[in-house]
Amino acid sequence: MWQNIFGVNDAALVPIGHVTNGVHAHSWVSPEVDELLRDGVHGVWDGADDATWARAYNLSHERVWSARSAGRSRLVNYVRARRGADVLDPNILTIGFARRFATYKRATLLLAQPDRLRRLLLVAAPVGGAALWRHQRPEEFEAALRGAGGTAGFAFAQQVPQKPLTQTEYVKMLYVLEKNPSKKDELVEAIRKRGIGFELTDGLRGLTRSKGRNTPL
Repeated sequence: MWQNIFGVNDAALVPIGHVTNGVHAHSWVSPEVDELLRDGVHGVWDGADDATWARAYNLSHERVWSARSAGRSRLVNYVRARRGADVLDPNILTIGFARRFATYKRATLLLAQPDRLRRLLLVAAPVGGAALWRHQRPEEFEAALRGAGGTAGFAFAQQVPQKPLTQTEYVKMLYVLEKNPSKKDELVEAIRKRGIGFELTDGLRGLTRSKGRNTPL
């Protein structure tokens, strides 16, 4: 397709090996990151060589975190202005998938080792720590995946390993069940998929009967 543009008859003579996505560096990063890189790496940081980029290792954690937090706050304010004041939290990590939850993005690799991921996140946040976000409404999350990624994306998301229900999670779900009996199928499905990681004592059995209005789970 480029032969006429370059005036050659043989496609092998076209000086384009491949075409890929790219970004304009200075309009891609935030003003805070741009300033950080100008001061800490080079005035023309997008043209710096490897040795010059090595200066980034000497950037203070506090300043890097400050630049990150400024961008994070703008994102949260932008979303809240459109979705409500209770959406997102500037102090909690949010991982998003642009446009759709597509299978080629291989999210299961990120979530396959949750304990290791938690350690990495805590080490990577030198100021203020980090918190892992956990979706409180699985049915809404699954519905979003169906809409954003289609059947394949939803099925792929279901591959993310889940730990057995803890006693705390189970008790919380029982209290939700008491207020909203329609959640019974959701609770049963969670137990079926994840199992339980605690002993089902007589006290818990009694609580289950009470909150479940004596209907068997």
